[in-house]
Amino acid sequence: MRKKIKGHQMAAVALCGLLLAAQGCGKTEETAPAAETAAEETAASEETQEEAEETEAPQEETMEAETQEETESPEPETIQSDETYPGTMAAAEEDSTFQYGVMYATVVDVQKEEDGSTLYSLQDSNDPENVWTLSSLDIGSISTEMERGSAAAFLFSGDIIQDPENVYFIAAVPSAAYHLGMTEGVTESNMMSAFTVSTDSGETFTFIKDNCQIQEGAMSRSAGDRVRVYYAYSELEEIYYPLQVFAAE
Repeated sequence: MRKKIKGHQMAAVALCGLLLAAQGCGKTEETAPAAETAAEETAASEETQEEAEETEAPQEETMEAETQEETESPEPETIQSDETYPGTMAAAEEDSTFQYGVMYATVVDVQKEEDGSTLYSLQDSNDPENVWTLSSLDIGSISTEMERGSAAAFLFSGDIIQDPENVYFIAAVPSAAYHLGMTEGVTESNMMSAFTVSTDSGETFTFIKDNCQIQEGAMSRSAGDRVRVYYAYSELEEIYYPLQVFAAE
């Protein structure tokens, strides 16, 4: 048999239903703000992390740049000197990079060697603090007295300042004022100790060989070779000393 619910009981049940519904709604309203707050906190945390990463990135790049700068070694500076020996003369470009000059010096010491050569100590007049030590074997030709205290002139080729080790002393000649020059022409004669060159302008020069440097094949005939001659001239002696001879085209 069914049990009937009285009116006041039905009212009580309805009231309970309303209370339960009200409590359920209250709980939903309280949960929503909490979820929103958690989402906002998560977003803020992510933004803070992104800002931190953006701040660290330039620092890392700066550290890498500094490390690279420290690793790369600076290129050495090339220092070129414009200093030249007084009175030197540079050869023409087609004759390589030779330089010619005259060193005026005083013989300060002379020593005989066991091999028969002589060792000379020379004080450079242009640089008194510089003393050269030369063997007689290092000088192409000696045509002046080389006694202690005597003065002499030394004709040379090469860079006496930048590369003194490779300077060639062509001849030791009497101390006098020498002028350096260059001429070009055709050989009229080519003998053992001297040769004569006639220029296009009609001038004639006679040179004493004295072991001067001659380019291979430059004077292969007794006459008729066209040459270019660098020389030192002494007005006192009226002698032309050839420093180097090149073939001229």
